[in-house]
Amino acid sequence: MKNIILIAPPGAGKGTLSEKLVKAYNYIHISTGDLIRKHPEYMKTITSGNLISDNQIIEILKEELQKINVDKHFILDGYPRTYEQVVHMTNLFKELNITDYIVINFDVNKEILIDRILNRVICNNCKHVYNIKDLKDNNKCPNCESIITRRTDDTLETFEKRYNIYIQNIDAISKYLNKQNKLFKLDSYTSENIKDLDITKILGDIIW
Repeated sequence: MKNIILIAPPGAGKGTLSEKLVKAYNYIHISTGDLIRKHPEYMKTITSGNLISDNQIIEILKEELQKINVDKHFILDGYPRTYEQVVHMTNLFKELNITDYIVINFDVNKEILIDRILNRVICNNCKHVYNIKDLKDNNKCPNCESIITRRTDDTLETFEKRYNIYIQNIDAISKYLNKQNKLFKLDSYTSENIKDLDITKILGDIIW
């Protein structure tokens, strides 16, 4: 089974897609955003919509990847975001002897992304992500009944910065990965159908 790297604009549903893949195939989910949020010294940078340095994120990622047993497979969500980062990522994979992986890219209409970002909430306990408009109780997680909150960086200003970074880099990233036969474009994905998406039918042949 291949390791998976998800590349998409902010709010596209990388976390939700990761959850479905974890349930279907028992992947280990690595969210670089969550990893960075564990480092208070980086929070001011990401809250403003900017990226921490490539050296900082690659060290955080390397440390996390080295914790994974060789017989386990991972989903990487939230990295790379720039052409320089995709080069750093492939070099890191070579260093760690990670060769069997596929990069999945998908796009979603910008207006839908904005709606998702501004209405996104997360459970403090189980980390499940919801659209607050879908919840009957705006303060409790339907899954574990813990308190739900908004991410401090889920603002329109931060979204615009991250979205522009994605738009400015995705063509160069795609060309680089296509040359290595590592890129798969998920054309059937939309932000509306994620809950009903049969991920085993769409990606089953790709990840094996």
